Amino acid sequence: YGGLLDRLYTPLPFTWVDGGGESDAELQVTMLGWNRKDLAARGAILARAEARMVQGTDVLWAVEITREVSANSFGGAARTNVTVAEARCAEVFAGEILALLPIRDAKAAQ
Repeated sequence: YGGLLDRLYTPLPFTWVDGGGESDAELQVTMLGWNRKDLAARGAILARAEARMVQGTDVLWAVEITREVSANSFGGAARTNVTVAEARCAEVFAGEILALLPIRDAKAAQ
């Protein structure tokens, strides 16, 4: 998801970044629901998750998100193959979660 870089997050293990060291925070996502009942008919899934940005035991940011996500915009196999459609819905939902992340304050992290 390209939006991570726009929000000043590094989508890599911190040890891979020059200098190594400790990560500033960790994004934890817990899936709370994944309703597939409309997947075959409409290419859509009702997804629900909780996302939290944590630093040690401190919760820096948290959100619960519920979205109906659709694979129809992908066209092709995503419209006719349920397995492909479900994978595309997962991609869309992950992007929805990441788009909610607040912009990182890089100066405060130094």
